[in-house]
Amino acid sequence: MVNSFVVKKGRMAPNGLLDLELHAFQGKNYLGFMIVNSGAPGHQRLSTVPTQHVGQLEPCPEGEFDLGPLEWAGQKGDYTRLFREIKSPIWQVIMRSRAIGFHADGNRATAPGSAGCLVFRTLDDLKRFVSWQIGYGPFTKCYVDYGLGYVKVPPDLKIPARP
Repeated sequence: MVNSFVVKKGRMAPNGLLDLELHAFQGKNYLGFMIVNSGAPGHQRLSTVPTQHVGQLEPCPEGEFDLGPLEWAGQKGDYTRLFREIKSPIWQVIMRSRAIGFHADGNRATAPGSAGCLVFRTLDDLKRFVSWQIGYGPFTKCYVDYGLGYVKVPPDLKIPARP
């Protein structure tokens, strides 16, 4: 059984970032979702892996990715120690070739967004992400699907309609 994340395009927020929906699945069982961001305000051009503009502060490209392990800046469960470069207690690589991963939005107060990473808007969201990984086992796949046609999300990963 593979635990996966599916990222879908959401709405443009007032801060100039697209709200991206991060959906979590244990096998084909839906666990829930949260809003994350990627890229910088004014640089929200969505692309695919072959059409991405590296170094342009754009969101993570559409694609299918094998995730690395969840890493901690300090001891597992320590939210006070931070990776200096990203100001986050955790890191999980999404795209090795571009050093894109999941982490806290360490500059949210002054410069929200990222240089392509998928970032959590609050510590509570980050802790929920960690709780999925601890409670359901490691997540090893991420499908970033903006509807551009480059990635095929497995049909058994069904996102329920919201009321």
